[in-house]
Amino acid sequence: MATPHIAGVAALMLQQNPDMDPFAVKTALMNTSDDLKSDYSVFEVGAGRVDAYQAVHSNVSLQVLDKTSHVQNGEYVEIDEITGSISFGNHYLDSADIKDSRTIKVMNNGQQEQTYKVEVEYHTARKGVQDGVKNNIKIETPNTLTVGAGSSEEITAGIVVPQSAEIGRYEGYIHVTNDANPKETYQIPFAIRVSDKGIDFAAPLSPSVTNDTPFH
Repeated sequence: MATPHIAGVAALMLQQNPDMDPFAVKTALMNTSDDLKSDYSVFEVGAGRVDAYQAVHSNVSLQVLDKTSHVQNGEYVEIDEITGSISFGNHYLDSADIKDSRTIKVMNNGQQEQTYKVEVEYHTARKGVQDGVKNNIKIETPNTLTVGAGSSEEITAGIVVPQSAEIGRYEGYIHVTNDANPKETYQIPFAIRVSDKGIDFAAPLSPSVTNDTPFH
């Protein structure tokens, strides 16, 4: 029954802000969700539990500017993906630390300049997830951010996975809190999967056959 609830909240958001595009609606729903504060994976609960009032009345948007693959005319092409979460994707450990980053656009649609505190929450070990603190995973972001009224700023969220880290998935949340009002909080879930390099490709020694080919 999640779909009708989310559709209803989206309708309220568009009633309040008719100029919102689908990307803005999605990111606002995610940014303003409440942290469930339990041993859940971000792949189980996403950004958290939707807060309808916050989603409708928030003047702040945190949009992750990413890319995704799309099939166009039979070929894979990269297109823009604006969302409210960070997927650093799959990486393999080699002879150096893993480094990756994403850009976050922070928009202040209010009438006053705002300053925000940025903090990172690393998930501890749980089903399917490794301990980010124990393995020295680092998310690199500014500690504070000031955005003028009706303006936007872009920040970089980088991740560093040391070569000594265990194989597995790492995840958590980037929390953004208004300095003037600690009750005004936003969050962005993040995740990365770390694996062995494996092999580049495999080819069968004999031609493939259908499952109805008779053998004698």
